Amino acid sequence: MIRRFPRQRQRSGQPSRFLPALVTSILLLTGCARTEVSSGAHAAQEAVNRGGLAFQRGDMERAETAYREAIALAPTYVEGHIGLGAVLSQQGRDEEAVTHFQEAIRLAPDNSRAYSGLGVALSGLGDTAGAVTAFEQAVRLDPTSAEARFGLGMAYLAAGDRGKAFDQVRALEPLDPVLAQKLRILVSPF
Repeated sequence: MIRRFPRQRQRSGQPSRFLPALVTSILLLTGCARTEVSSGAHAAQEAVNRGGLAFQRGDMERAETAYREAIALAPTYVEGHIGLGAVLSQQGRDEEAVTHFQEAIRLAPDNSRAYSGLGVALSGLGDTAGAVTAFEQAVRLDPTSAEARFGLGMAYLAAGDRGKAFDQVRALEPLDPVLAQKLRILVSPF
């Protein structure tokens, strides 16, 4: 059975995309700082950098344009696909996002961030089992990834497994106490 991640409600009663947006933001921002590029992909890297800055400012239109430019310049450039997937997921365009995260995984099967992004997009589509699988693979690839562990905890929570979700709270505490506390609040029954 496919279940959606529980959405936090804003005071107005409208669903909030805060938690998926938080994971998406962390996913995107951590990648921009760690990427090394050959001289042949320099223009694509510049486009990715512009996309990351636009994303940080909340300008999703410019971010999307920049990431699409990076992919046009270098179709096999993984960071372009991850960035575009993150923007699309942030906009609720999760089906499109899945396509780009899957392409990033095809190009770089050991990229934890691509699996985390796939988990976020699948959760947005209500595919909890798929999200759990994607986040579990992200954690296997990078056990120190706070964003992957947070996403996995959220996926377990959506699947109704508070015990496994709380295991991720414990694993997060030394990595990112703030994310650990946010997950703890959601996992706690009261």
